[in-house]
Amino acid sequence: MDAKLSLAGRLRPDLLPRLFYAFFLFVVCWQTVHWTKRDIHRYLPKDWTQAHEYDGFEDWLAARYYVDGKNPYAPESLAELKRIGLGHPPTTSFWFIPFARMEKVVAAELFDVCGMILLLVAVYLCAREVGLPAPLTSTIFLYAWMLTTDGLSLHWHLLQVTTYIAFLLSVCWICLRRGREIPAGIALGIAATIKLFPGVLILFLLLARRYRAFVVASAVYGAVALIVTATYGWAVWPQFFHQQHIIAEIWIGSICNASLQGIVLHFKTPMCVASPAGDSTVATVVSAIGIVLLGVAAKLTYPLIKRARYEDPRLIDVPFSLFTVAGVFLNPWIWEHYYLLLIQPAFALGAAALTLYRRTLRDWLDEAGTTKRRMIRDTVLVFVVLGGIAITALAQNTNIYSKKRLEEMWRGEPRHPTPWVHLHMHYTEFMNCLPWVTMLILSFVMAVWCSSVVRDQQRLKSAAGA
Repeated sequence: MDAKLSLAGRLRPDLLPRLFYAFFLFVVCWQTVHWTKRDIHRYLPKDWTQAHEYDGFEDWLAARYYVDGKNPYAPESLAELKRIGLGHPPTTSFWFIPFARMEKVVAAELFDVCGMILLLVAVYLCAREVGLPAPLTSTIFLYAWMLTTDGLSLHWHLLQVTTYIAFLLSVCWICLRRGREIPAGIALGIAATIKLFPGVLILFLLLARRYRAFVVASAVYGAVALIVTATYGWAVWPQFFHQQHIIAEIWIGSICNASLQGIVLHFKTPMCVASPAGDSTVATVVSAIGIVLLGVAAKLTYPLIKRARYEDPRLIDVPFSLFTVAGVFLNPWIWEHYYLLLIQPAFALGAAALTLYRRTLRDWLDEAGTTKRRMIRDTVLVFVVLGGIAITALAQNTNIYSKKRLEEMWRGEPRHPTPWVHLHMHYTEFMNCLPWVTMLILSFVMAVWCSSVVRDQQRLKSAAGA
C-alpha cells in the first residue's frame, strides 16, 4: 500500500504537458539545426565590399550627400550617382546619417545585421503578446523557417529596410493594444519616414480616435521631414515625386509586383502578351478601388474600434491588421521580401480566431447558450484563418527567381514559348500575389465576424439591462 501511494505521488498532474513541451523543444531544436545547416550558405559568408548600393542602401548614399549639405535628388547629384532617381522618400536618409561617414563595408554589415536582429525581436514580441506557448522557442523555430525563404535571402543581399518597418509596426500594435498611445505614435511616425505606406495607419489612428498617437506620429514625421528639407531644400519633394513617376514606368508592371496596381495592370495586359508599363487609367482605377477598400474596412471595423477605445484596447488587433495589410497592398509595388510585413497581422488574426473559438467552445460545453450552429461556424472560421495563414507561409517556399527566368524563356533569348512555360509563368505570378490576397481576405473575414460578435454582445447587454 505504501509503495503504491508513493508511486501515485510521483505522477504529477502536469507531467503530460511537461513531456509534450520537452518533445516540442526537441523537434524545434532539431528542425532549427536542420534548416540552419541547409540554408546558412545563402547568407554567410558574405563579401560586404560587393554590397548592393540600390534599394535600401541607396539611403546611405543619400545620407552622405546630406552631411555634405547637398541634395541627392537634384539632377547633378543623380548624374554623379548614374541614376534616373531615388526610390525612397527624403526622410528615409535621415536614419542613415549615423552611417554616413562609415566605410561602405562597415555601414552595410551593421545596417543589415541590425535589421535581422530587429526582425527576430519583432517575431518574439508578437509571439509573447498573443500568448503563444513557449514564445522564445516558437520564435527560434519561426525565425529558422524564415531563413529558408527566398524573400528573406533577397532582403539580406539587397540590404532592404522592410525588417525595420516590420519591427516598428509590431511595436506600434503592441503599444496600442496596451493603451500606450505616445510610444505607439513614435513607432508609427518613424515607420512612415522610412516608407510612405504606413501613412495609411496614421489615418487609421484618426479613425480610431487615438488622437494622442495620431498627433505624435504626425509630429515625428513632420519633424524628420523638416530636418531633411532644411538641408536638401524644398525642391527635393517635387523632384522625389517626379522621379517616382519615372521609376514606376519601369517597375510597376514587373512580374514580381504583387500589389493591387500590379495585379490590375497584369489583368489588363497579361504577361504572356507583353511586359506592361505604367498606365494612368490603371492608376485611376486602382485609386478608386483603394478608396472603396479603405471605406469598407472603416465601416466593418467601426464597432471594434469603438469598443477598443472605451472598453478593451486589445480589440484593436483586427482593425490594425486589416489596415496594415490594406496599406501595403495599395502601395504601388510589393516585392517578395515584403512578406515580413505580414508577421504582425498573422499573429493578430490567428490569435483573434483562436480566442473566439475557445470562448465559443467553452460556452457550448458549459451549455451556456451557444448553439450548435454557432459552434460549427466558429470552428470553420478558425480553420479558415489558420489555413489561410498556412497557405501564406507555404507560398513563401516558391522559388522567387523562377518568375523572371520563365519570363525570359517566354520572350527573351533564347525563346522557348512552349505551353509548359506559359502555364508555369502564370502559376508563379499567381503564387506571388496569393499571400497578399489571402491575408486581405482573412482580415476582412475576421473584421466581419468580430464585429458581429461585438454587436451580439451589445444586444445581450441591452436586453439584460431592459
